[in-house]
Parts: sequence; C-alpha cells; structure tokens
Amino acid sequence: MMLSVSRTLAEARALWRRDRDLLVRIALPFILLPSLALQLLVPPPLAVPVGTGLADAFRLQSQFAGEHAGAYLLAAAMIEYGHAALVAFYVDPRATDMRGLLGRAAIAWPRFVLLGIVIEFVTLGGILFFVAGRLLPAGAALIAAPRRGTIGAARRALRLTAGETLTTSALAAGLIAARLLLLWPFAGMDGWLRALNAPNPVALAIVDAAGAGVTMLVTIAGVLIAVVLYRALSSEEGGASIGT
Repeated sequence: MMLSVSRTLAEARALWRRDRDLLVRIALPFILLPSLALQLLVPPPLAVPVGTGLADAFRLQSQFAGEHAGAYLLAAAMIEYGHAALVAFYVDPRATDMRGLLGRAAIAWPRFVLLGIVIEFVTLGGILFFVAGRLLPAGAALIAAPRRGTIGAARRALRLTAGETLTTSALAAGLIAARLLLLWPFAGMDGWLRALNAPNPVALAIVDAAGAGVTMLVTIAGVLIAVVLYRALSSEEGGASIGT
C-alpha cells in the first residue's frame, strides 16, 4: 500500500475532530501540566559560559543534574504515560472506558518508556528523521500487542513501513519542524522574561502555559499520525482499518 502525506494528515485531522474532547482530557493532566510545571518550577538546562574549562563545565553540569534531574525525569515519565494512554485509546480493544484506558496504559508504560529511549538513541533525538519516520508506528505496535516487547515493536514498525520511507520521513520531519518552530517564540519570550531583574510572574505563567499547550498539541498530532500509519499499514495484514 502506498501512503501519502496528504491522506495521512487528513485521516489524523478527522480523528482529532471526532475525539478531541477525550484526547484533551487525557493530555491535560499527563502532558500539559507536567510540561508547565517543569517550565515554571525548574530552571532550564544549564548553558555553560563560553571559555569555561572542561573540568569546570563538567562540575557545573553535574551539579545541575544532581539538583534537578529528578524533576526532569518525573515530568518525562508522566508525559510518556500520557502518550501511552493516547495510543491505547485507539489500538487497545480492552481500553473501553477511562479507567480501563489508564489501567492499560499503566501496564504498558515501562516498556513504552524503554521504547521511547531506544527510538531517541537510534534516531539521535529525532535528527535522523528517515529512521524516526520508519519507527512512528512502533508505539502503537507495542500497545496493540505488549507481549512482542520493545524490540519486537520496533521491528514490527520497520516491517510495516518498508517501502514507505519517503512518506514517513516527510511526516517525521514535519512533526520535528512543527515542534521547533511553534515552541521557538515561547522559549524566546520565556528567556527574555527571566533575564529581567524582576520578571512578571503572570506574564511568565501565560507564556509558559502557551508553550506547554503547544507541546501537548504537537504530541497529540504525533500520536494521531502514528495511529493512522499503524492502522493503514496493518490493515493489509488483517489489522484494523483506518477510521475504526
């Protein structure tokens, strides 16, 4: 089956229009709130001043990690849980209500986190978008059949997307570009406000809330695109068809 970017985006948009209320209900507590709390309560990653020696730079980074790594890891874990719940809504037939959905996501969460780490590693944080695109359906493959495991889900995604590298690469590149371009102005305003001697806390909260909202919407968009890809490609093998 030959996919197209336009058809995939149209199907994802149709899912959003149909399910946006429930998608936002899931994403608000598990994606938006952790992102907002991280921006408001935890300093951004430390920028080592130019000219700092290697030993001093390592000491500063180690000190920052020791003080704040726990908060970053907790926020990332909550966001990945929300990500897993969004995927489970579409591909896990046992997630029939909100309680069941969150329960199924909790069961799959450890392997889902591991899968995310594997994908980040093999794609160099998404820079290798031609590989990231091939792995877009991996999360859906894992949630749909948790017993296949992390590596099995990645292999399943690679099998499904064989011959579709151009389309999946374009989709992955689009998601990465959207995240960077949409978050850039809010990150810039956040940095400008924090550089003031007495930053306005209300203005800072508004800017950071907008940035967290963008993070939530881009995450939902990525889930919907991945689900559409998984359904479309697995339908050839007797899986679910798009729109079910």
